[in-house]
Amino acid sequence: MYKHILIPTDGTPIAEKAVAAGIEFARDNGAKVTLFTAVPEYEVPGEGKVMAHQVISLAEHARRSERKAHEVLAAG
Repeated sequence: MYKHILIPTDGTPIAEKAVAAGIEFARDNGAKVTLFTAVPEYEVPGEGKVMAHQVISLAEHARRSERKAHEVLAAG
């Protein structure tokens, strides 16, 4: 019936229950699983953030986003 199931997660306890249920469903149906998480896109800092020195680079945002995504998906 199902061959490949996409399971989104944000790492919250309720999402982890959904991940476990999705994996069990996939196992029962012989389907592959792909876990997915989204991270916020980079926001160009406004003048206030620049003046307050609260700016991170696009590269640093990418590093932080990747680290967060790995943390969320490693739990699944």
